[in-house]
Amino acid sequence: MEEYTRALAENDGDNQQKIRDEIKKQQDRKENYKNLEKQLQESGEKQISVSDPESRQIMLRNNIT
Repeated sequence: MEEYTRALAENDGDNQQKIRDEIKKQQDRKENYKNLEKQLQESGEKQISVSDPESRQIMLRNNIT
C-alpha cells in the first residue's frame, strides 16, 4: 500500500490526502465485510440482513424479495 500511495502521490501532486482518504475508505469497507462474514459464520445462517436482522429473502413469482 505504501508503494502504491507513493507512486500515486508522485504522479498526482497535491492529491495525496484525497488518495489516503480513499484508501482508508476502502480499508474500512473491507473490515466491515470481514465482520459481516464472521457474523454470518457464527450464526450458521445462509444470509443476513444489514438493515433488519429479522428479515430474509424469499422467492415470490420468480423474483427475489
